[in-house]
Amino acid sequence: MQEYINKLVLELRSKFEPKEYAEIKLLLFNKTHDDWVIFKNSKAELDASPYLGLKRYKEVKASSMLESTKSYIQYLELIKDSIK
Repeated sequence: MQEYINKLVLELRSKFEPKEYAEIKLLLFNKTHDDWVIFKNSKAELDASPYLGLKRYKEVKASSMLESTKSYIQYLELIKDSIK
C-alpha cells in the first residue's frame, strides 16, 4: 500500500507543475501529506492505547493504520481525478 501511496503522491506532484498557482498548491499538498503521516501514526496509537500491554495492541494499531491508509488512498485518487 505504501508503494501505491508514494506513486500517487509523485504523480499528483507532477500534475501541479503546469497549472495556475501550482507552487502554492504543491506546498499545500506536501503539507497535507506530511500531516497525514503524523495523523495516521497518532490515530493508531490512540486507537490501540486501551490495549497497551495486551496481545491485541499490535493488531488494533495495525488495523487503525490500514483503515487510515485506505481512506487516504481514496482521498488521493479523488484529487488525482479532479486535476486532469
